[in-house]
Amino acid sequence: MPGIIAPGVLAILSGDPKAGKSTFTAGMMAALVTGGDFLGYTLPKTQVEWLTEERPATLWPKRQQWPSLGKVKTLMIHERGGGSWPEEIAEAVDRALASGARLLVVDTFAAWAQLVGDDEQSSGHVMAAMAPLLLAASKGLAVLLIHHDRKSGGDHGRAMRGSGALAAAADIIVQLTRSTAEQPARRRLSITGRFPEAVLHVTLGPDGYHLADAETASKDNGDEALLLDHLRQDGLTVGELQELTALTDERVRAAALSLTEAGRAHRTKATSRGRAFLYSLADSSVRAGIPIGAERTEESDAAPCGITGHATWTTHMGLIRCRICQPAASPTAEQLPL
Repeated sequence: MPGIIAPGVLAILSGDPKAGKSTFTAGMMAALVTGGDFLGYTLPKTQVEWLTEERPATLWPKRQQWPSLGKVKTLMIHERGGGSWPEEIAEAVDRALASGARLLVVDTFAAWAQLVGDDEQSSGHVMAAMAPLLLAASKGLAVLLIHHDRKSGGDHGRAMRGSGALAAAADIIVQLTRSTAEQPARRRLSITGRFPEAVLHVTLGPDGYHLADAETASKDNGDEALLLDHLRQDGLTVGELQELTALTDERVRAAALSLTEAGRAHRTKATSRGRAFLYSLADSSVRAGIPIGAERTEESDAAPCGITGHATWTTHMGLIRCRICQPAASPTAEQLPL
């Protein structure tokens, strides 16, 4: 799956409980074992080794929705043997290599690694639990961990529950968040790590996830562009941005969150305005005095976006941007197919 999983790469998919992480993963695995389509991509056919905390009763609806999910090599947590965590992963790697599987999924990481109590907060315990997974990736497997975000949330990469050693060890972090109350079926995938970053907008429907249509995604990007037009170096509160943009509180917050996750804006605690946060431009040397519309040129002959496949354009800074997942589009993402 370009931009999310790749051979020899360890990725983490994080999000709030019941936000749709397991559903997203199930749809992707069902497409992989058949060589089917997922988020606009035709995925290469491969077997998957899946360690899941699902039980037969909770797994049944997903298998009804995606019959091909039954082809995935699945081990439920209640079926685990008496071996240690490193031994369990070593056995899973052996099974994967024997069956030709190219992806190992662990859902959820904390449950399978038995990180209980304060263990999840301990960098030592987390790194010890990550060691066999990093070894699995070194053998050429794509490794995907499912993990929960903390209740207090946080900027992308810092929202995951537990020690920061987990994020530090990952090659790719994919944070799945709900969009807004106005769009309850919408999800945002914020992708960051050692490879080109991206923000994807997807819709959760009866038959799984789909890329949001261009018109809907453009609305989100339009809100972000409007905020960038007004953001200043000294920062503005959500209320002040509402007055300047005439957007609703919810749309301002959603756009500000997206810009912060993408590294285009900073969020800091206000010192003299109650409990409010201030949003400011992330890079004054690039943004100061340059409205978002001014950095856009005509659609160029640049390669299509490596994440969405949509048309791109080149900015005044020579950066390639995509109409759907700006600002992180990069053709180099295509170099990471599974």
